[in-house]
Amino acid sequence: MNQKTADQKSVDGYDRLAAVYQWIEILALGSSLMRSRLALASGWDDPRHVLVLGDGDGRLLARLGTLYPQARFVSVDQSPKMLRHQRKRATSAGMIGRVEFVEANAVNYPFPERRFDVVVAAFFLDCFDETAVQRLLPRVLDSVAEGGSFYYVDFVVPPGKVSAVYAKLMLAVMHRFFAWQTGLSNSSLVDVPTRFRRLNWVVSHQLDQHFGMITARIYRRRRQQRSR
Repeated sequence: MNQKTADQKSVDGYDRLAAVYQWIEILALGSSLMRSRLALASGWDDPRHVLVLGDGDGRLLARLGTLYPQARFVSVDQSPKMLRHQRKRATSAGMIGRVEFVEANAVNYPFPERRFDVVVAAFFLDCFDETAVQRLLPRVLDSVAEGGSFYYVDFVVPPGKVSAVYAKLMLAVMHRFFAWQTGLSNSSLVDVPTRFRRLNWVVSHQLDQHFGMITARIYRRRRQQRSR
């Protein structure tokens, strides 16, 4: 399958799921995904420019707009129907005029350097394979302003044996479902936290939920030590 066809299959798949996306995740994991999205979403340092990547049907975007009424947002999503749901929720939250909606595959999005106080990626990077993460993550991190943060919410495999077995089983089912519906290419999680460390980003706050298989983390650039 060529790349253009793969991209279109992904767009068509998420368009098809847009109306029922919330109910699919509730059926799979109850309210855990939404709780995790919001776990560390309050208490940020008065952000004025926020980039939200792949928010799907816009539930997190709408809550962020309520939490930060002075902030302006850019929301990037490749699915027109997901963006339609985002606009509807943003309108209900009184955010119209404060959100720029961008229909684009994030891999092709021209991330501006050092612009955003917060970049939000909730259940987003798990959609990419190792090669795509390696290309995409440095560009995304470069768009975070000095002193800004990266809000990362995603699946991880927890250390405990029983929890790890449960997580791997659930992740296998979810990967197969999204491969079927959207052509998702990766069949397992990419170790994104290790890539953050290699790029000199460190965790300032962390909260794990649902038996440790979902993590919410605020990442910041590692401070460079001054040589004596």
